[in-house]
Amino acid sequence: MGNYKTYAVLVALSCGLALVLTPLIRRLALRANVLDHPGTRKIHHRPIPLLGGLAIALAMWLPITALWLYDNRVAAFLRAREGMVLQILLSGLAMLLLGVYDDLRGLNARKKLMAQLPVALVLVISGVGFESITIPSLGSVPLGWAGPVLTLLWLVGITNAINLVDGIDGLASGVAFFAATTIAVISIYNDNVVGAVIMTALAGACLGFLPYNFNPARIFLGDTGSLFLGMTLAVSSLLTSQKGTLAASLLIPVLVLGFPVIDTLLAMVRRAVRGKSMFSGDAGHIHHRLLARGLSHRQASLIIYAFCLLCGLVALVTVMENSMGMAFGFAALFVVLFAGLRALGYWKALSQLGKSPERLQFKFLYHVAELAKCKLALANDVQQIPQILQMVCQEYQKPGFKISWPANGHHAAAEHLWLQPEISTVKDLPVETHEFSDTGMRLDFYLHHRDDQDELHLEKRNLLSSLAEAANQRLAALLKSLPPS
Repeated sequence: MGNYKTYAVLVALSCGLALVLTPLIRRLALRANVLDHPGTRKIHHRPIPLLGGLAIALAMWLPITALWLYDNRVAAFLRAREGMVLQILLSGLAMLLLGVYDDLRGLNARKKLMAQLPVALVLVISGVGFESITIPSLGSVPLGWAGPVLTLLWLVGITNAINLVDGIDGLASGVAFFAATTIAVISIYNDNVVGAVIMTALAGACLGFLPYNFNPARIFLGDTGSLFLGMTLAVSSLLTSQKGTLAASLLIPVLVLGFPVIDTLLAMVRRAVRGKSMFSGDAGHIHHRLLARGLSHRQASLIIYAFCLLCGLVALVTVMENSMGMAFGFAALFVVLFAGLRALGYWKALSQLGKSPERLQFKFLYHVAELAKCKLALANDVQQIPQILQMVCQEYQKPGFKISWPANGHHAAAEHLWLQPEISTVKDLPVETHEFSDTGMRLDFYLHHRDDQDELHLEKRNLLSSLAEAANQRLAALLKSLPPS
């Protein structure tokens, strides 16, 4: 019974510390101007402080450190398995530092991947990994040489998966809470004290952070938090499931982290069939589609929380080898997945995107956007920016745009419209507005009413948004080079 009291105290301590530390980290981020500014694919409309992951990391590891120094049975287990503790601590710390650098200076996806691979490789060499996969009616099948490869993909994949789902208020921290709680319960069931200690502390830290991160968010995890949570959960889901009949099976970690796994796989398939780089962003994630259906941030997050809870329950009954529970659990998962992906338009989209004409159309859109970005980067006069945007809108068959920005105490503006025969006025057309505080630029794209009805038009809107950001960056550089009036 003493162990359960220790776990309860850990949850309370880590939750309380997160509640205290998060406002302090928020003030630090505000003073250091480490903010996430509104952007083209971002949903928030005001600058939000970053570095929230620091609060979670400190709230998680400070109680564990205190317990380590305490003389009781649980502390003795921690000291006896210090290698496992250090693997989770150091890999998470490496991602935390990478995330801090990214939040402060900015890194592209390729550079972050190049920094993650050595950390994952060291973990694989040190013995972290999948050893077998459980197949119904066949039992546990050794993976052999494929084990280290799958482990490397798992560690890097989950680290980035948590980063990808961090798109709306409270989502990544909430998903991490459910995953950590599930791993903690599995660890307790398997009498894995180290896993139970570490995951109860992480669950408490995420729970204490959520009041500040849930919509409307007052602080974001930033890459500091999402990368730390991703690697910590990826390593822990492997190390803490090494007892029991489903020892290093691939099934349990996949169930525990079901939502980020599914969302990332969908993103990979979506980008592959469109001929798009895996490192490029888009607005096709599950949370984006839920918002597009008219749901609020809170509603979208709660729906995803419910799915994470279902995945966690199925993982638990699988570990307990409850046949009836597994049958009902996997049936429920199948029904929810099938109905959810169909309702969000994934089945229809994926069935169409594999066809050659659609793939070529998407590739054409991307090449037009890349060409425009190159032209914007080479523009040596602010008046070239509207000309480049005009070319894109004509290629994308959009009614037009209007752009304005302050210039030498005045207000410069340009507008280009080419109304098709079926359009007599732009007054009734949907408008997508992009405003930037650093330059004062406002860019309105006039769209068609059908632009939210298929994947091709949605992708055009996404690419126009990225071009708005590229135009603003070039405008900022050109305005700085102008002599003062």
